[in-house]
Amino acid sequence: YNDKGDYDSAIEAYNRATQIDPNPADAHYNLGVAYLHKGDYVRAIAAYGRAAQIDPNYLADYRNVRADYLNVLGMLYLDNGDYDRAIDSFREAVQIDPNHADAYNNLALAYHKLKGGS
Repeated sequence: YNDKGDYDSAIEAYNRATQIDPNPADAHYNLGVAYLHKGDYVRAIAAYGRAAQIDPNYLADYRNVRADYLNVLGMLYLDNGDYDRAIDSFREAVQIDPNHADAYNNLALAYHKLKGGS
């Protein structure tokens, strides 16, 4: 469902899967991806955090996963007006994954907002 852009169905499916077996880190991570696409950064961070809780090395072992997590965390900071912390998160994301286009875009947006842009 995530690949097709049907994020509501993806969220429903991953929630069902994690109720049946609450331990697959991948299911929680992909639930976070669906929430991210819906713009629900708080739930995305919670799902990513649950993946890391299940497998403490999960975010550390997969560079792209860690970069995604930091990008979403930055979005949460950005939405709450904490531009400095947002910038820190986005900068760390692009250091981990120099090809993370969303993190670069969000970094530019955070700098723009920090300078007083709308």
